[in-house]
Amino acid sequence: MTDEIHAGAGYGTLEASRALSPIVGAVTLLAITVILASVLAVLVGGFTGLVDPQVDAGVTVDQPSSTTVSVTYTAVGTSDHVVIRGDCAFGTTHLHAVGESTTQSCSPGDEVLVVAVHDDGTESLVTSYTVA
Repeated sequence: MTDEIHAGAGYGTLEASRALSPIVGAVTLLAITVILASVLAVLVGGFTGLVDPQVDAGVTVDQPSSTTVSVTYTAVGTSDHVVIRGDCAFGTTHLHAVGESTTQSCSPGDEVLVVAVHDDGTESLVTSYTVA
């Protein structure tokens, strides 16, 4: 049996059915690409909201003597203020302005924690210091 190819409109001929397949394949591949790109964009965009933003600030911690520790707020970063906590006599001390500092009595082995606080209450540890 022989396939006949007729000149003309091409409907119902072997030539017409072969010409349609590449178009359907190209459209299908394009649709799959668009769907995969959309899913990837949603996944990547959706996961970024799951991570808490990091709050940062600049501080210096010095030990001017064997029994005192000084903490100075040096840069705001993304913080509203910094809080100093720990074993020393700081209790819970807040520094709100750059350049503000506090010095407290400490004992060897005491730990000083400096935490940056965002205006929404989010906190991140900036540094910890162990008194020598």
